[in-house]
Amino acid sequence: MATLMTIGEKIRSLRAIKGYSQETMADLIGISSIAYSNIERNKTDISHSRLEQIAKVLGMDLISLLSHGEQIANIFSNCTNNNVVGTGNIVYSEQELRHQLEKANLTIALLTAEKNKAEMEANHWKDKYTHEQKS
Repeated sequence: MATLMTIGEKIRSLRAIKGYSQETMADLIGISSIAYSNIERNKTDISHSRLEQIAKVLGMDLISLLSHGEQIANIFSNCTNNNVVGTGNIVYSEQELRHQLEKANLTIALLTAEKNKAEMEANHWKDKYTHEQKS
């Protein structure tokens, strides 16, 4: 039987999906990073209004936040090992995709810098050639 996620785990999971840090979430809802961390670790009782505020920052309604993961947990609890890869591979795939995206962004930045350098060198040689032709 699948274990249901706590509210803190649901919030942490949704925050990670959005790519927000705990500090960003704390800033967006107007509390300290420590207070926000306590919410994710289920160390504090969270008010209904604070839950609604967190849901809004995450771009969803409160019902969606509270039911996050339950549908997936029910699906996995009803499947056999023969037809389900497992939740661990899903998380790994998301992490791998994030890594690949970061790697691609770094490659783009490097290629852009190399292009800019090549353009500067081309302009330098063009200016030098033009200056020599005038002399």
